[in-house]
Amino acid sequence: MNSAQAQRVLDASLTRAVFIKMGKDKIYLREIQYIPDYDYLERKGFDISDVDLRKGNDFSGKVIIKTWDSEVLSMKILSNGKTINTIKPEDKKKVKIKTSKSTLTHKTNGCETVTDQYWEAQCEIEQQGDVWVYTGECDNWVLVWESAPYEICAPDGTNPCDNNPDPNCLCEFYGFGCSDGGDGGGSPVVPAIIINDQALKNNPCLNEVYSKLGQASGFDYYLKRFDGNNSVANLNFAIGTLVGNTYGETSPPNNGSITITLDAGKLAETPPLFVADIFIHEIIHAEMFRKMMIAAESGNIDPTIMTTQQQIDYVESLRNNFPGLYDYYMRYEYNVPSGQEPSNAMHELMAQHYISIIVSALKQYDNTQTNDVYNAIAWFGLKGTGSSFDSTGLLPNSTTAWKNLSAQERLNLIQTLNNYIQNSPKCQN
Repeated sequence: MNSAQAQRVLDASLTRAVFIKMGKDKIYLREIQYIPDYDYLERKGFDISDVDLRKGNDFSGKVIIKTWDSEVLSMKILSNGKTINTIKPEDKKKVKIKTSKSTLTHKTNGCETVTDQYWEAQCEIEQQGDVWVYTGECDNWVLVWESAPYEICAPDGTNPCDNNPDPNCLCEFYGFGCSDGGDGGGSPVVPAIIINDQALKNNPCLNEVYSKLGQASGFDYYLKRFDGNNSVANLNFAIGTLVGNTYGETSPPNNGSITITLDAGKLAETPPLFVADIFIHEIIHAEMFRKMMIAAESGNIDPTIMTTQQQIDYVESLRNNFPGLYDYYMRYEYNVPSGQEPSNAMHELMAQHYISIIVSALKQYDNTQTNDVYNAIAWFGLKGTGSSFDSTGLLPNSTTAWKNLSAQERLNLIQTLNNYIQNSPKCQN
């Protein structure tokens, strides 16, 4: 998540106060804080004001349960309204918080070790009738507490309190009335293991690059879009032989699975940083396909197997939820202006908007190269299609962003990439 997206999450997060009557004379007060996943927030038009787990809905993100004096009782990770993990921080330091985020520090055997950061923003509020409302601006967000690392695993069993307002679930959701005297619990649902990277394990070159890339936040951000917490798609890695100058290829979704095929033979003859670029390039393709699956509400996005109404709904959903993808597909594939040749919409989008993202991920993988090298590698596969470059560095079917560079810029990028590949140690198997 970049800083702009993080700010959207911070701004959209909300807290509800819940009064729970127990017996004739006991009333408990709990704060329930909702911090949405960015993808969920984007699908909701950046407005989650109607979220309320007591009524049941498709919320995806983190829910923090606190006492009125802001003692954290439990934190829950939800996907589509279902609790998939419950976290009890060992350190329940009393802090008034507005939102939180988790930073992945280690991952092994299906478990993640994370550290939660709690941020505070002081706001002006006043009571109007029986409602507290904001009356002024909020201060800047300030980090007030960081938890000790703790482990999130996926225990066996099912959660008896999913979308269940029954008082018997108060222990699970609100942290009291528990038979063990604790703060609640329950067993999360086991998320599916939907990243299949087994094909990489027996290839030292690919496995080493992939493992190191997993420690780079720029790559890990996209990879986690396919983890068991949030994804609508399975992600598979495969090794195969690809035609021409193709080193990697991402297939459109098929029955809910997206496959990235890598040509291990060709990649073994290139430097590890170039191999890293192929991983990054293809995972961005996979992420775009994943968003298209969300829009289609299907494990397939082939319009030829959709009914007319499904096609209409798919296009409308893509336009409403992922307007950037919609715009580029209309502009470059489905509604191409007269006199313009159709081209690859994803490559057009990546060439225009993702070069800096790829460069950043490459630097996280290996920070020993020059900016010229990072840029030259990032442009690989995004220049267009055709058998050879002309004297100005253009291909027969160049992407718009590549055309918009000067001839000297194009030629420099081509030469820098060629020199780097030829003169750098190769990623031998």
